[in-house]
Amino acid sequence: MKTGGHIKPCKVAAVELHNERDQEYVERMKTSKHPLHFFPNLALRPNQNWRNENYRDETTGKPLKVAQVFKRMVDKYTEKDKRGRRPPLKDRERIDPNTGKVKTIAGWSPIREMVVVIKPDTKIEDFDKVKAWFKQNGVGTMFLSLHFDEGHLDEHGNLKANNHAHMGLDFFNWETGKTVKLGPKKMKELQTVLADALGMERGEVKEITGAEHLNVVEQRIDAKKKQILSKALSLVGGSDKTALEAAQSIIADDKLKVQRNLLTSEQKLRKAEKKLATVEEREQNIDSIIEGARNEERSKLQELQKKYDAVYKLYTKNSEQLNDSRTTIADLQKTVDGKKKYIDFLNRTFLSPLIAIFRKVMNTFGHKFEGDDAGFIKTIIRADSHEQEQKNADFIWNFVTNDMGVRTHTAWMNDTKRNLDRLADEGWVQNVDREQSNQIKMG
Repeated sequence: MKTGGHIKPCKVAAVELHNERDQEYVERMKTSKHPLHFFPNLALRPNQNWRNENYRDETTGKPLKVAQVFKRMVDKYTEKDKRGRRPPLKDRERIDPNTGKVKTIAGWSPIREMVVVIKPDTKIEDFDKVKAWFKQNGVGTMFLSLHFDEGHLDEHGNLKANNHAHMGLDFFNWETGKTVKLGPKKMKELQTVLADALGMERGEVKEITGAEHLNVVEQRIDAKKKQILSKALSLVGGSDKTALEAAQSIIADDKLKVQRNLLTSEQKLRKAEKKLATVEEREQNIDSIIEGARNEERSKLQELQKKYDAVYKLYTKNSEQLNDSRTTIADLQKTVDGKKKYIDFLNRTFLSPLIAIFRKVMNTFGHKFEGDDAGFIKTIIRADSHEQEQKNADFIWNFVTNDMGVRTHTAWMNDTKRNLDRLADEGWVQNVDREQSNQIKMG
């Protein structure tokens, strides 16, 4: 007997009603759109249920329902999200702005349910290996239910049981707020683990057979068709009328299936038309998208311009040492057409030498500013107070390493930063010495 497991999002509001066979739920399912019938009196053995004791309320110690656990997962997701957003619970569509293709993104489902084919004598303990495998892959087991009372009655009133298990799985990472991902390779491995744990034969690989998973309704239709076909074949030796009626019944069943497929195709067509309308609307708004991108680029350029202006302000602040440079800049500014040439001039006369000095220092083992390079840096960061000189040194460091991208090994950068701070201290000491010397001469 073959087995296999199919994982799908868990219906957190109804799963416990189904597994525990709530009487109101049982009665409601008899008249639902796709009715389910339960035959506990005809089953060979009663259903079995197991619940993970770890899912309890910290205050009362009472077991938590699946819906309560799901709510806590939503809260934890919102807490871990950088913007405090709630998880997207519904399926949504995303349109690729480049290709116009519509992609459906499944809703958030941290709790999932695996339906497994089992034998009539399967026990809860047989799933211990399966639970251990899930735990190794970061997935917890919340509950396990074995159902032996579902199926259909044959022509003699005997129960043809659909023995299966419902396994509730916790795919939520409570530390990060994200869900665990199991790829195709892991899913194939899971099917082998299931067969080994339950002592059953592994199902065929989907890539080879091309078979698709059938839901409960599709399984009923397929079983009914096989039942009618078997009856027709057994009656071939009987009257032609009886065999003809059986064949007509099969044809009617196939016709009903074709009608259902046609209805599904029409629904898909309407959905495709809706997606096409969405794409057309997206194309109509393409101009506004492009304009938005342009505005974003303008904003970035303005931010960069502000940074250049801040550097220039620091550069021109020391009037005594930079008097010659300021005069040169003022003369050139009169002849430069537009701000771009003005910034190019600053880049040639100030930024390029500054960056070149830092690159040279960072690419040597000494990481020190010496000679004219040290004098140039001291001139730039000079201020009326020691604290301001340190702030000016920090500003230049952030500008060169972050905005201009001059970087090297972390340890070398730390050494260079310490030497820059030392340079600021030396510059301040030299400034104080000069002022005291001038005061002595004037006295």
